[in-house]
Amino acid sequence: MLHKCGKCQSTKPFYKNKSTLSGLDDYCKSCRNKATYNQRRQTRGAQHRKAAHTKLLKVRGLTEDQYQEMVKQQQNKCAICGYPETVVGGTFHQTKDLSIDHDHVTNQARALLCQACNAAIGLLKDSSPIVQKAADYLKRYGK
Repeated sequence: MLHKCGKCQSTKPFYKNKSTLSGLDDYCKSCRNKATYNQRRQTRGAQHRKAAHTKLLKVRGLTEDQYQEMVKQQQNKCAICGYPETVVGGTFHQTKDLSIDHDHVTNQARALLCQACNAAIGLLKDSSPIVQKAADYLKRYGK
């Protein structure tokens, strides 16, 4: 009797698995290898993301609880534009966390911003006069 893969329905080679009645894995070797690869990739991606987030919190002088409180207070929206983060990235194309905006002199956290607003104020050198000039410019040209 041929053994069919539970995923692709093919009769390719199978790994042995003593815990099944047939003595063979439920998936063919090809499907099992893909499943194992994807699981490991997902686990590593999640671990890396959590480690990077934890390191960033430490650098900004925040605990995870303080960060979550900021997210709650801001209703998971950017402190400037009022929209939730929309930038997607990482291995599994998940929406990124809001950025922790900070004072570049004191390193003190200020608020949570979306990637776009955080980049914008950075490009405008965190300068209120430059931001105001940019706003005046846009008003002058009807935006």
